[in-house]
Amino acid sequence: MSAQENFEVSTLRIGPFKVFMPKVEAEKIAGTKLVNSSGEKKNLVQYNGETIQIDLFDNYINEANPSVPSITYMTTSSKKFKTKSGIGVGSTRDDLINAYRNYANFSVRPDWDSNGKPI
Repeated sequence: MSAQENFEVSTLRIGPFKVFMPKVEAEKIAGTKLVNSSGEKKNLVQYNGETIQIDLFDNYINEANPSVPSITYMTTSSKKFKTKSGIGVGSTRDDLINAYRNYANFSVRPDWDSNGKPI
């Protein structure tokens, strides 16, 4: 566990976990063994009391590392994780527009959970 809390989220990270981070490195941070995802297996890890779901698949990194188990997908429902602009779980459409209105291009799309409820 990192000595300093990291609750930053972006398109490529949640806290200290990064997309394409090798499984071995993610296990060191998580403090537990992680399993490759098969569509049904999910790794739920605790980071400073908050839950992050981490899905691992074998990914091509380069010719020397053609098949490396690494983070492919992550989610969290924790409201502690935020972007540098302060956007996170629970932010409204208006929050998004206010935070990013001066960007050249951004879009907001609706999404639904497995029960058909908006998220």
